[in-house]
Amino acid sequence: MAFFPVLLLLLSVVQRGSSQDPDEDSLAVPRGCGWGLVRPYTLLCDLDSVWGVAVESAAAGGALAAILLGLIILCRLHHVSEAEKRSGVGPILLLLLGILGLFGLSFAYLIERDEQLCLLRRALWGLLFALCFSCLLVQGVRLRRLGRERRSPGGCALTGLALGLSAVQGIIAAE
Repeated sequence: MAFFPVLLLLLSVVQRGSSQDPDEDSLAVPRGCGWGLVRPYTLLCDLDSVWGVAVESAAAGGALAAILLGLIILCRLHHVSEAEKRSGVGPILLLLLGILGLFGLSFAYLIERDEQLCLLRRALWGLLFALCFSCLLVQGVRLRRLGRERRSPGGCALTGLALGLSAVQGIIAAE
């Protein structure tokens, strides 16, 4: 009975010792990754480079939190009857969308470098930060006007202003 496990152990050791070619090391799958994963994406699951797994789990947690906050806001919006309180929901949802994009963009830094990926990361990094910043700026404008005039601008106007500011920043960054 104990013969078969010992035989399997010896065969695996012999096979491992005979497959130490340098070509096979470059094709070897890192510990923690499945066999179907191709080379540029191995940092996403490599247990030897713990920072990749840590960044991936933190980004997934942040993305999940942004999605949950967005769903809670959308569900609670049904119960808010005052227009001043409802008008700020559009920029907040855009802010959560930008935060979700930034957390999703952190996955692109775990993939090996490529020219197209580098261009995409730089473009999206600036655009998503511009979206988040413009949403925060629009919320400041809304709160200032709400404090002075006791009424808030419309939700469509605030969302349009946030998207317009983001577009201007995107155009400036593209040049």
